[in-house]
Amino acid sequence: MSLSNWILRLITWDGLLPAFVWLIPYVVGILFPNMPGMIEFFGVAVPIAAFLIRLYVGQRFVFSNHCGTVMRALQLGVFFIGILVLVCIDSMMILAHTGPGGVRMATRTDLIVIVVSFAIYFMSMAFSMYPGYETWADGTIDNDPWSNFDGHTRHRPEET
Repeated sequence: MSLSNWILRLITWDGLLPAFVWLIPYVVGILFPNMPGMIEFFGVAVPIAAFLIRLYVGQRFVFSNHCGTVMRALQLGVFFIGILVLVCIDSMMILAHTGPGGVRMATRTDLIVIVVSFAIYFMSMAFSMYPGYETWADGTIDNDPWSNFDGHTRHRPEET
């Protein structure tokens, strides 16, 4: 995987996907007008569902990284912490719509908490999704780790 593919994956999975989750209250308001409790229901259900999807997909990404076993275990731990932070952010962003008058991010402290939490999440995803690289037996580096999922040094195929 090239550096640009890694960055693109970070932007889409870890930047755009949370933004779509945060739009849930607006969609719920359109689909279920005048139904009290629906935003609260989705404020709990959607972050949990998103957490489980992220956990499944993210583990697959981490296990396919071309890093050593210890590094992948560390990446998996950091990944899990990151998605726990994100499930809290998702819930806060959705449930912020339940107060009187809609979205309530009234203080500067609220904004700082959200920005710092998202920065922690995004940095943990950048670390845990780093694909590593593969070293050939002759010492050269292969920048396409998706070509072999075992993460170990391997021999180039014989040229014919």
